[in-house]
Amino acid sequence: MVVAPIRHDCMDRLKSLLESMSDPPGMAKPDDARFPFEKFDTLHYARFVILDDKTVGDFKEAGERIPHYDPSLAFLGDCDGPGDAFLAKAADVAGNGLCEIFSHCIDPPSPGNLLWWMRQHSLRPAAAYVNYVGRTVCQIRQEEALRSAVVGYLKKNPPAAGNPKATHRAVIGFVNGSELKLPVEAPTPAAWRVAPARCCEHQSFTSTPFCFASMSSRTRLRRPRLGPWTMWPASCGIRPLMRTASCSWLPSRASARSRG
Repeated sequence: MVVAPIRHDCMDRLKSLLESMSDPPGMAKPDDARFPFEKFDTLHYARFVILDDKTVGDFKEAGERIPHYDPSLAFLGDCDGPGDAFLAKAADVAGNGLCEIFSHCIDPPSPGNLLWWMRQHSLRPAAAYVNYVGRTVCQIRQEEALRSAVVGYLKKNPPAAGNPKATHRAVIGFVNGSELKLPVEAPTPAAWRVAPARCCEHQSFTSTPFCFASMSSRTRLRRPRLGPWTMWPASCGIRPLMRTASCSWLPSRASARSRG
């Protein structure tokens, strides 16, 4: 996860930029020129989101010192393979767009140091979560295509009542006679199952697995007061403390089902 503080005079412009990258609101345009999410075939989820804590006043009610947190822009996601490799590809494919987006941050990057800048602003996750170890975006899309084809076949050829074996044989025959690419993935390395917290296929944009951002210092029991820019980054594990504006990418419903 890449996080950088936002310049105070750029907040409104950044919100407008993220809004222009979304259609419908909150969901990213897959072919957006600044960051073409659809061109990254290892990307499960991704989002740009503004983190702005609106609940620090609760510290006063508890008799504690009111802390100050600068509003920040976070670029986070879940990908196949090393997170650093994804950042390198992102810098290569969408370097100009990323520089435009991050230009609203303090000490922004330039095209010449973008990858270094993102590495310098990466946060190390505190905990990792993987719903299905070794399941790639490619496999998910192939399985979705297989499911859609089988459903279409059954609609055109209703199964015989009371004869599930015959239906099963018919479906197998249909699939074997089709041109569908069935998922054939390489075996998941044993180390990923033994120590998924240190090495797993589905990773964040840092060099460690996709995980929950460590925000324990801001944790409060009180439910936050939400504003018109509220959109929680459901996949990042941040507790609902911050009012946010976001632009999120979810490639398919199949990804949502597979990742929980």
